Amino acid sequence: MKRLCGSFGCRQVGEISTRELDDFLRALKVGASSKNSIRKRVVTLFGWCRDQGYLKAENPTAAEKTGSFAETDKAPEIFTPGEMRKLLSACGAEERIRTKLLKDDHIDTVIGLPANLFYSTGIPVCILVLKKCKKPDDVLFINAAEHFVKGKRQNQLTDEHIAKIIATYQFRKEEPRYSRRVEMAEIEKNDFNLNISRYISTAVGEAEIDLLATHAELMKIERAIKSATAKHNEFLKELGIPPLPSPD
Repeated sequence: MKRLCGSFGCRQVGEISTRELDDFLRALKVGASSKNSIRKRVVTLFGWCRDQGYLKAENPTAAEKTGSFAETDKAPEIFTPGEMRKLLSACGAEERIRTKLLKDDHIDTVIGLPANLFYSTGIPVCILVLKKCKKPDDVLFINAAEHFVKGKRQNQLTDEHIAKIIATYQFRKEEPRYSRRVEMAEIEKNDFNLNISRYISTAVGEAEIDLLATHAELMKIERAIKSATAKHNEFLKELGIPPLPSPD
């Protein structure tokens, strides 16, 4: 109701039109489900005003004439960094919520984004895609944290980066170090932990050392040192200066 009062101030209920209420609801920066919930409260408020005689009893209220919003079967959920960390890996109440969502097949995809994308925070961002009726018996993990263009103040996702995330999500494609479909059995073995690093390895393997090539390079350096020392000692001899000790 605070939002309603903030938009219409001290105006009388009977002065507020259906069009104004529709504009108010459409302007709310929340999902369709939340808008419908707020609409129900407004309808209840206007109904109470009608029952109290502030509006004509024989007419539907302006709120009742407003349209509802179509709800899809999936929607992105926005969490604070602390809430997301708890939801993905913490124990206690968060673990029970996470386990319930997974067992009921509501968590479809976990997408990790790069750090420093937004002005408000410099830490990495995570998108959790929820569905009411998820068909695949797995969760898609996308590690997009390493795919960005570094800026002076903020990192940026190019159109190519965004397109890759969307294509991977739509077709549930798997790619080493980037995306992987994880069966529920494996997630359960990990205590329903949803940290991306549990399922997608981002470790960089150490380069294999060619011992023969390394040995040959060291021998070449050794010969170069001996040759340089011998030449230098020739100059020292001409100058009557004691030579450098032999590398041997």
